[in-house]
This record gives sequence, C-alpha cells and structure tokens, in this order.
Amino acid sequence: MIENRAELRSTILKAPHHGSATSSTAAFIAAVHPEAAVISDGYLNNFHFPADAVVQRYLEAGVHLMRTDLDGAVMVDATPARMTIQTFRARSADPIRIVPPPPAARHY
Repeated sequence: MIENRAELRSTILKAPHHGSATSSTAAFIAAVHPEAAVISDGYLNNFHFPADAVVQRYLEAGVHLMRTDLDGAVMVDATPARMTIQTFRARSADPIRIVPPPPAARHY
C-alpha cells in the first residue's frame, strides 16, 4: 500500500496484527499519521503482543495509544467535527478529545 502511494491517512487506527513486531513499521505509521491508535490484544497473551518496539514507534510518532490488555474496552464517539475516546480502565482521568482539521486544511 505504501509503495503504491495509496491514501492511508486516518484519524484513528486499529493497529495491525495485535502490535506484532512486523505489523507497524515507522513508514506505515508515518503514512497513516493517526492521532490515536488501538492495539487489540489479550492480557498476558502467549505471544507477548504488542512488541515493545511497535509501542515505541507509535509513541515516538506522537500517537495517543490505547491497548486493550491495559485499557480494557475502547469506546470511540465520532462525528465529522470531533472524536472522543474513552477506555474502560481509564489510565488517565480525562478522555482523549480530537478535533481534526477541516478537510481543506489537511496536507496529504
């Protein structure tokens, strides 16, 4: 997809393959440029997902990262004008609020 220059931008991303070591390259994260991402994985899973390097890539890219093993259920309330993300096990007191720029202002 990246090589074909497909339009990958997204405000929120469900991280590929539970955050496995090869699931989210730096180039992929940069191409999608999400404000927030959710890694869906089980608590103490046998595969040790997500990979530490993948978590670090998202954090270094400035992405708000939620993990179902730590945060529990992730609830997203979205409209064209804004997005609010809350988790069942809130690791921070406040929900994440994202107001994406108007479509004309986005630089693709």
